[in-house]
Amino acid sequence: MNQTAHASWVAAGFGVATKLLTERLCLRPMEMSDAPALHHFFSDPIAMQHWSKPHATFADTENWVRMTVESPANETREFTILRDGDIIGKAGIWKAPQLGYFLRRDCWGNGYMSETLAALIPHLSETMGLSVMTAEVDPQNEPSIKLLKQFGFRETRRGKKDYFDGVKWVDTAYYERQS
Repeated sequence: MNQTAHASWVAAGFGVATKLLTERLCLRPMEMSDAPALHHFFSDPIAMQHWSKPHATFADTENWVRMTVESPANETREFTILRDGDIIGKAGIWKAPQLGYFLRRDCWGNGYMSETLAALIPHLSETMGLSVMTAEVDPQNEPSIKLLKQFGFRETRRGKKDYFDGVKWVDTAYYERQS
């Protein structure tokens, strides 16, 4: 069965899902209580090598989660990814229409992010009214580029040393997907 077709939406309120359920995963809106689990991978230098400087302290992660959960729902919708009740990552829209995602390193290569995006992209497009989604990626992050292409994103341009990752200036590949 197609993962998108299999995903069930458990909706509440104004059409904003409280949970998205896939065959193996539960996606739910990020909460402050997620900070300890998220800190394990936000502080992992290998997992963070294509995104940003690893969080040096738990307070760094707590501040990031607080900023995320307190952002207006029309701009930011971040979901925590759970497998068997264990937090393994996050994915969502940050400053619409930018898509971002992150997966715990021991979960790489198992198709979890493909499964997540198969449910999340149509949900976010519909509930946020997004006709376009964008993504910014380190050009050296080939698995992420392959994932974006799998979901119809196409590269629109490349920036040279246009993003400061907290340590150094790095290149960026910009991607876009039309709904």
